[in-house]
Amino acid sequence: MTREELVQKIEELKKEKNAIVLAHYYSNPDVQDVADFLGDSLELSRKAGTADADIIVFAGVHFMAETAALISPNKKVLVPALGAGCTLADGVCGENLAQWKAANPDGIVVSYVNTTAEVKSHTDICCTSANALSIVKGLPEDKKVFFVPDRNLGSYIISQTGRKMELYDGKNDLEQLAKDAVCKAIEKMGATTVWERWDSIRPGGKIPNNGMNSFNHYSYGAIGDWLYRSAVGIRETSPGYKTIAIRPHTGGDFSNMSAATQTPYGRVSAAWMADNNTLTQLEVEIPFNTTATVYVPAASAEAVTCSNASIAPQGFVDGYVEYHVGSGKYTFTVK
Repeated sequence: MTREELVQKIEELKKEKNAIVLAHYYSNPDVQDVADFLGDSLELSRKAGTADADIIVFAGVHFMAETAALISPNKKVLVPALGAGCTLADGVCGENLAQWKAANPDGIVVSYVNTTAEVKSHTDICCTSANALSIVKGLPEDKKVFFVPDRNLGSYIISQTGRKMELYDGKNDLEQLAKDAVCKAIEKMGATTVWERWDSIRPGGKIPNNGMNSFNHYSYGAIGDWLYRSAVGIRETSPGYKTIAIRPHTGGDFSNMSAATQTPYGRVSAAWMADNNTLTQLEVEIPFNTTATVYVPAASAEAVTCSNASIAPQGFVDGYVEYHVGSGKYTFTVK
């Protein structure tokens, strides 16, 4: 049977059975060609709920089809490849959540949409990467929160909200493979950012699909944002970095960190060194025509000295010594 004959046969069967094919962006191009709808996991599940069809053929991983079946209980959902799984979704099970709920009966389980139906049945709130941050911000502060299964997304939410949450310590078997793929993209294709698809640009420069093909992938971009804004501590406090805050956070056994970014006024940078998670030195660079508030973690104001002796501390709050500085380079040393 030729490809054209096969496509024609599929179209005839869809019409005969009142069926539609939903294909994820990651599916094979041949599958995408016969799909009625193409999208990400949540979009396709929603489409399954509104489509006027008796049968849904879901060309995606298993949890996506389960979600579609939950949304469309009166439709038959078929999965062409039963073995197509997701290590993130498969890394947590309902028993894990049931145990946590038993120990924390008043706690709230928030699960990322990329989870199995079993996990969703033990979930209080199901979120997406787009609304996870706003959902967690709206939760009662006196409630314990268990965020599953994506610990990277959970860590980002913690860094942005300061909200204490328990993160599921599952294992994603693809993490090392992903790291290897990123390295190959850098070495072979000259990538300078983290691509969403491992083959975002194929040899010869061909881009296979514009959908789900970010060249600066959010999941890893969120980690980068946390490193800049929280770990190294560079934040803009007014548009265009006219005013700046530098507030480093040591920890995680890191002995040093540095970061820099180019602003409309020039380069802003920060670099710190630490010993046993205690900051010993902080170097900052503030561009022309801007001002900055620098927060130096220390035991007291007396423990910090500035390379510019005319710069005096303005206060000591919550373990940080506060300095107000103009453009220039400064070194703060902590005894």
